[in-house]
Amino acid sequence: MMQNDSLTDVMVVTPLDEEWRTYRKALGGKLRERPISSVVYYLSTLGMSGSGPLRSVVGASMGEMGIGAAGIFATTALELWKPAVVVLLGIAGSLNRKDIRLGDVVVSTDVYGYEVSSVRGRINRFEFRKTCDVSSPALLARLRAIRNDERVYREWQNECLGALEPPLRRTARPPEMHFEITASGNSVVKSTTFVKTLRQQIDPRIAAVEMEGKGLFGAVAKAGSSAKAVMIRGISDYANGRKSSLDKASKGAWRRAATSNATRLLRRLLESELLEFPAKARVEMRLDDTPTVMRRHGLLLDRKGAQNFVFQLLNLPSVPIALDVRVVAFRGTTPVKPARSVCGVMGDDRTVLLSRCDDSDTPDVSRFSLTRNDRVDSSNVTLMLAFDRDELNPVDRIEVTCRDEFDRQLSHRWRA
Repeated sequence: MMQNDSLTDVMVVTPLDEEWRTYRKALGGKLRERPISSVVYYLSTLGMSGSGPLRSVVGASMGEMGIGAAGIFATTALELWKPAVVVLLGIAGSLNRKDIRLGDVVVSTDVYGYEVSSVRGRINRFEFRKTCDVSSPALLARLRAIRNDERVYREWQNECLGALEPPLRRTARPPEMHFEITASGNSVVKSTTFVKTLRQQIDPRIAAVEMEGKGLFGAVAKAGSSAKAVMIRGISDYANGRKSSLDKASKGAWRRAATSNATRLLRRLLESELLEFPAKARVEMRLDDTPTVMRRHGLLLDRKGAQNFVFQLLNLPSVPIALDVRVVAFRGTTPVKPARSVCGVMGDDRTVLLSRCDDSDTPDVSRFSLTRNDRVDSSNVTLMLAFDRDELNPVDRIEVTCRDEFDRQLSHRWRA
């Protein structure tokens, strides 16, 4: 099982808005918008193919191409969402027309970042400077497991064929998955001469070209993140002089098919039981027989005597995920609301109040809406409840349920 301090299971990034629209359509399900600064992130969950927990997925479009844009975007998103897995998803050009065809999907094993260091001579001889990043071996192994499962692989191929736009259905063949070396640079490659030089100087095994991988992998490395990164690209062209005419003839259908096929493969990966994520938040509880904690934070009832409870919500998702906390308490079989309650980050030297009890739309339910902000740097929240004391009929059962914007739920039940 993956062990890290992630707050989100998966982050998916697409370079352009068209790729993002295709990704959303192919992924399906409900997405929740979360605008932050100049970026709109989308939150969703995916269930495993069998029984098991939901995977939390956050995604966004960069809105522009290039290594620099990818690096800046990924640096901010990594810090914000702290994902366990990062996926760069989009389109690429194939350098092996015979074996890697339109609509196929390339999973990058190695990503060579390149830039033109000099152009010499009257025939414009290119000289390249390179770097190299490697996709997560664990993710590659899980994707290979999909490729080696004949039933799952055929289901993916048939699903992709069924989703093709009508103009492509007459000539398309089932897409294939390839594990290949990819080159990443700031050039839209449309030249066989450029490709030949690139492969001669860097690696003759380069099978596809794209424009953002170097930036994203570099951001993951520089951030010191424990996130596992992989790049999944659908083939939309052959990186030659016919790129523009192919696009025009198909009216962009091959671009959309390539992204759709890559998305459907990613969904198979995320729904697979082979992919495991660490447990996130949990709720613990302790009883405070003395009113010290309650008095310190002004929660102690004015009248004499109270029945006090302190819950600890630990390892909660941090900024920017909002939380909905609901509490139901019982005296025997009768629900009862606390006389006073508060929820916040409690410390010896400071208190940050996150929420007092809101009016609930359900009788006898105490509800707290928590939105983390810049003043809160703790992932642990304290929930304190005070009930009027009734010696003959004390509170003997409390249920706490916490749900985040991914619709993930955790709960704790206490019984006397």
